[in-house]
Amino acid sequence: MLSSDFADAVARVRADLICPAETLVAPVLIVISGLPGTGKSYLARRLAERLPSVIVQSDFVRKIILTRPTYARVENFYVHRVAHAVIEQLLRAGYRVISDATNLAEWHREKLYRIAERTGARVVIVRTVAPEEIVRARLEKPAG
Repeated sequence: MLSSDFADAVARVRADLICPAETLVAPVLIVISGLPGTGKSYLARRLAERLPSVIVQSDFVRKIILTRPTYARVENFYVHRVAHAVIEQLLRAGYRVISDATNLAEWHREKLYRIAERTGARVVIVRTVAPEEIVRARLEKPAG
C-alpha cells in the first residue's frame, strides 16, 4: 500500500516530472488553493504555459507512489509529505513550482510557507472559486 521507502517515493515522483530547461535566480512557489472542481489543475497548466514551471499535483503524486489509493488520512498525509519534499528539492534547484492541491487549511499552507522560507522562494497564493452549479457539473462529468 504505502511505499516503505520515503526517499524512493520522492525520487520516483521527481523522475516523472517535466522540468523547464532554465532555472531562476530566485525560486518562486505558486500555491493554488481551492475546492475540487474549481479549476485548480486547469489554472496550473495555463500558468505553466506562460511561466515555465514545474507542477507538483497531489493527484499525480498519489498515482506515482500508490498502487491502490484508498484516500485514508494516513495515506493523504504521506502523499502530501512526498509532494512537499519534491517541492523543496525543486525550489532548491531554482525552479518555479506550482503546488496543485486543495491547500485549503492554513496549517497545510504553513508547511509550504516554511519550505519557501528555507529555500528563499517567494510565495504567491492563488485561490480558485467557481459557482456551485459549475463545480457540481464538473465533478459529475466522467473523467477522460
